[in-house]
Amino acid sequence: MQAVILAAGLGNRLKPLTLQTPKCLIEVNGTPILFNSLDLLQSSGVERVVIVTGHLGSLVKSRVGDSWKGMPIVYVDNPDYAKTNNIYSLWLARDYFDRDSVLMECDLYFDKALVERLMSADAENVALVDQFRPYMDGTVVSVDKRGMIDRMILAKDQDETFNYSDKFKTVNIYRFSKKFLSEAFLPSLELYVRTLKRDQYYELILTVLVYMGHDALRAVSMSGVRWMEVDDFSDLQRAEILFLDKKQLYARVNHIHGGYWRYSFQDHAYLYNLHFPPHELFNELSLNQKTLLGQYPSAQKDLVELLSPWAEIPADRLAIGNGASELIALIKKYVVRKIGIPYPTFNEYETGLEPDRIHPIDCMKKDHSIDPDRYVRSVIKGGCNVALLINPNNPTSVFTPPDRVRSILEGLKDLDMFLLDESFIDFVSPDAENSLAGELGRYPNLVILKSLSKNLGTPGLRLGYIASANTKIITEIRRHIPIWNINSMAEYFLEILTKYRAEFRESCRQVMKDRDHFYQCLLSIPELEPVKPSANFVFAGLKEGLLSWDLKKRLFMDAGILIKDCSNKTGLGSGSSVRLAVRTKPESDRFTKALMETIGGMRNGKK
Repeated sequence: MQAVILAAGLGNRLKPLTLQTPKCLIEVNGTPILFNSLDLLQSSGVERVVIVTGHLGSLVKSRVGDSWKGMPIVYVDNPDYAKTNNIYSLWLARDYFDRDSVLMECDLYFDKALVERLMSADAENVALVDQFRPYMDGTVVSVDKRGMIDRMILAKDQDETFNYSDKFKTVNIYRFSKKFLSEAFLPSLELYVRTLKRDQYYELILTVLVYMGHDALRAVSMSGVRWMEVDDFSDLQRAEILFLDKKQLYARVNHIHGGYWRYSFQDHAYLYNLHFPPHELFNELSLNQKTLLGQYPSAQKDLVELLSPWAEIPADRLAIGNGASELIALIKKYVVRKIGIPYPTFNEYETGLEPDRIHPIDCMKKDHSIDPDRYVRSVIKGGCNVALLINPNNPTSVFTPPDRVRSILEGLKDLDMFLLDESFIDFVSPDAENSLAGELGRYPNLVILKSLSKNLGTPGLRLGYIASANTKIITEIRRHIPIWNINSMAEYFLEILTKYRAEFRESCRQVMKDRDHFYQCLLSIPELEPVKPSANFVFAGLKEGLLSWDLKKRLFMDAGILIKDCSNKTGLGSGSSVRLAVRTKPESDRFTKALMETIGGMRNGKK
C-alpha cells in the first residue's frame, strides 16, 4: 500500500502565509499539516508516499527529505501548478499507480482513527465521508442502503436551494485498488487530461464513473473522528481549536468572551434563555437573511419605534444599544462622576472607571439581599451622582422586591441617575409585576437598563436598551450612539418580535421550571451552598476545602462543562463561589452527576 499526496497548489485562500510557506507545511498547533499526515501513514504501515509538488516544492523536499521515519518518499513535480489543478497533478503521478493506493490532498489534518478506519474498511475502494456541516464546501455525495456512493455532486452544481440534509461531505481521502485504478480511474484520467482542460478537480472523474453506474466506491463514515480540511483562515482556526488537548482548550476558553460555537462543551457560564426564540421566528429571520444582509439598518429614531411596542414604553423614552454593554459604556463616560455600586456586581459597571469614581455601597445582608436604608445612606455619604442596582442581582440571583426599590428611589430623588438593571427581571415570577418600567414618570432620575440577550436568547444579535422619563438623559445617550449601531438582522428581529409575546412568556415559565429543578439538584450536593435564585442562574458558595478556580478547571477537564468562577467579583472571598447558568432539565441532570463525580475526584486527591 502506498499513498499519493497532492501538494502542488498555491494556497491562495491562505495568503499571505502561503507566500513563503507551501500550504502543506502550514502549522496546526505547531505541527505542519503534511508532517501529521506522514506520521499517521507511516504508523499504519504505508510502504511508500508519492508527493506531487509545485508551489515552493523545494521547501517541501528540504523539510521532508527522501524518507520519513524509514518510509520512502518520492517526488513528482508539477511545473505548471499555477495554471493547472489537481487533476493534472494526479496525471503526472500516473506511473506510480502500480499498486493499491491511498489518494489524498495535502491540506487535511486528522487523527489516527481516520487512518485506522480507512485501512480496515471492508471494501476494495473506499471514500471517506462525514456529515455535512455549514462551514464545509466542495464535493458531496449521496449513499444508498448498501453504503455505496450512488451520486457525487461537485461544488459548482450546488445552488442556494440545494438540500444537504441527506448528503455527506467527501473528506478528500480515498483508498483505491490497483485493479480499479488500472481499469477505470487511470483510463478516464488520461482521457480527460488529453482532451479537456487541465484546470479541473479529479473528483470530476469519480463523479462521471458513479454517474455511469460504476458500482465500486464505498462510503466510510468519519463520524466521531477529528479531521479538518484547511482551505482558508477560518478552517485553520477551526483546526487549531479541534485538535487542542483538554488542557490547551481550557486555557484558550478561559481567556475569551464568546465565539463558543467553535468549541464543543456544555456552557453553564453565559446567561441566556434557551427556550426562545421559537422556530417560527428563526424561520422568518432565515427567509429574509439575504435581503437583510444587503441592506443598511435604520438609526435610533426608527429603531426605538420598533422597540416601543415590545418594551411597552414610549419611543421618546428609549435608546437602543449594541447590547447593554454599549449603553453601560456611554453612561460611564458621559454621566458618571461617581457611581455607587453594591457588591458583588456585574464587572462591566466598574471596568475602566478610576477607583475614585467608584463608591462601594455597604448594604448587603448575609443572605445577599439589599437593606434599602443602608443603601441610601451609603450613596449620600459617598457623594455619588449615580447609583446602581441590578435586579435580580448578578451574580447572586437575589431579587429586591419593588417596594424596597421604591424606598431607595424616594431616598435618592436628588441623584442625577438611579440606574436600575432589569436584565433578568422576566425570570423572577410568571404572575407578579416586578419591573418598575411602568413607573418611569414617577421618578425623573430613574433609568432602566435591559439586556435583551439575557431574556430573549439572542446574545449574537447584541441588543439592549435604556428607558427613562428624563428625555435629557435619553437625548444625551442617543447623541453619542453611532448612526448604525444595530445591524439589519437585529432590526428585523425587533420588527417581528411582538408577534411572539405569548411564546416569550411561555419560554420564561419554562426557564423558571428548569431553574427550580436545577436549584433542587444543587441542594443535593453537600459541598455546595446554593442561594435560592430568582434569575436564570444559581449562585453557590463552596464549602471549606474546595476552590472555585480549581473546581472550574477540573469540571471542564473531566466533563467538558464550563462554569463561572466568581473570584474576580469584588466583595466575595477569593475562590469561594461560582455562578451556574440554568440550562435544560437533561443538561442539569448531566451537570449534577458530573459535578458530584468531579468533587469526589478532588476529595480523593485524583489529578
